[in-house]
Amino acid sequence: MRGNADKWNVEIYTEQGWTEVRAAEEGRPLSNTDEDVEGGHTWHLELTEAGIVEASRHPDRVRVCPDLVSGRYRFVYHGLIDGETGEVRSVSVAFDVEV
Repeated sequence: MRGNADKWNVEIYTEQGWTEVRAAEEGRPLSNTDEDVEGGHTWHLELTEAGIVEASRHPDRVRVCPDLVSGRYRFVYHGLIDGETGEVRSVSVAFDVEV
């Protein structure tokens, strides 16, 4: 079983470690549901503030904060669920961005 395609983050590496670049608006919680998936997921998102928001499940409830700057980023998927243990696992790919 895998979580749905909405369980992803774009993070920037800072002095405090990896930090999510999307923030939910106060009082507007984000929700996800799990589903059985065969074959995997594909994402297409433009690495701009507008592109990240538009690719979000709730584009009306999120914003990019802080503004995108040059640095080390990563795309993280948090939806891998071990079928035997139920443990949730994440996979990521890091990349550098120059703004």
